[in-house]
Amino acid sequence: MLPEKRNHALKTWLILGGLVGLWLALAWGMPTTQLQASSMTPALLTFDSPIGNPILTISKQIDKPSPRPGQTVIYTLRYANTNPGSQAFNVRLYDFLPAGIDVISTYPVYDSYVNGTMIFEAPSVGPDTTPKEIIIYGWVRDDFAELYNHAIVTADGVTPTHTSLHTVVAPAVRELTFSKTGYSVVLKEDELIYELRCENTGEVPIENISVLDMLPDNVIYQSVTPAPVETISTLMRWTVGALDVGEIWTASVVVTSPDTIGVITNTAMVVGDKLTPKTELFVTRVISEGAILNLTKTGAPEQLYLYDTAVYTLEYTNRGNMPAEDVLLTDTLPSNIVAVGAVPVTTTVFNNTRVVWEIPMIAPDDVGQATITITVQGQPGRTLHNTAQIGASGPDIYYDNQHAEFDIEVLFRKLYMPIMMRKYTP
Repeated sequence: MLPEKRNHALKTWLILGGLVGLWLALAWGMPTTQLQASSMTPALLTFDSPIGNPILTISKQIDKPSPRPGQTVIYTLRYANTNPGSQAFNVRLYDFLPAGIDVISTYPVYDSYVNGTMIFEAPSVGPDTTPKEIIIYGWVRDDFAELYNHAIVTADGVTPTHTSLHTVVAPAVRELTFSKTGYSVVLKEDELIYELRCENTGEVPIENISVLDMLPDNVIYQSVTPAPVETISTLMRWTVGALDVGEIWTASVVVTSPDTIGVITNTAMVVGDKLTPKTELFVTRVISEGAILNLTKTGAPEQLYLYDTAVYTLEYTNRGNMPAEDVLLTDTLPSNIVAVGAVPVTTTVFNNTRVVWEIPMIAPDDVGQATITITVQGQPGRTLHNTAQIGASGPDIYYDNQHAEFDIEVLFRKLYMPIMMRKYTP
């Protein structure tokens, strides 16, 4: 048992023992003025003798049998006097919350809360046997595999009763998505850009994250954003720190490619608390001459409704030093889509689902663009998956990115009913 948990459990049982001793003293008729209240025992209420023979019960439940760190849990406490016609006075319910729970709120509001001990007070319970209910909303902290909870209910001159609840915490999903991208083909002694990206796709924050990038030996460093905290020869290291759930960190590294043709490999690694290190390799082919075609695709809007209009934009470039001739740019549209316009005008349309632009030539460093406007038909609640491809003829054609994809979500329309105002007639 961890020291924090052991101390918490010891304090809990000391308080339980003190409360039971207090009840015995009251049951034997000891004057309240002779009782010595410890620092852990609240000031005594005025003693009121019970009516009849009250029998107290208490139970506690949690809404999630195996919660994960970072989740909200709901505790339900129920206490009652199960002997009809009897009544107990000066009722106090003590809830000794686990160290792994942070309290968000309670209903009803607690009367006092000190060092993890929550106290609820009630003037009496009975003569009916209807259970009283207390709701506690809590947040599960990290680094606690188990939650031990104890609660006790007391009343003047009545035997106290207690309950315990043991909850096993499911391991939190710790996931850091890491990737490295860049130019897959580049001219020798040309600009080469690498992109690093890591995202916390798990359920809890991840701390002490560091990213390392080991550049190929034969490239020339130009710039990097953000600046690394350490650079040793071709090794760069960033101290990312902590990433909350959904948070993203990126870096861009610019180098000059080698002066010889061949293949170079870049290695990157990410490490973090309680994570298995992840390594990414990125391979780039270095050439002396050729056309290097790259295609990207975007769209707007990314979400729409039936019969709305959307625009796909295709952008292509030649990063090589030779022209690409007889280029075909093809866009394959999803089903139930109607193409209503294109710029430039498409050369060929096949079954209203595949459109083709014939481009005689793309010169070195040229950048071109084509757009197509569509309207949506069919059914809502689906994703429009659009693909595009570029190709050219010739012996020296290379592709940095030959295919491009883009998704648009078709939503269900929301219906808002009108508010009907009626005149009040007495």
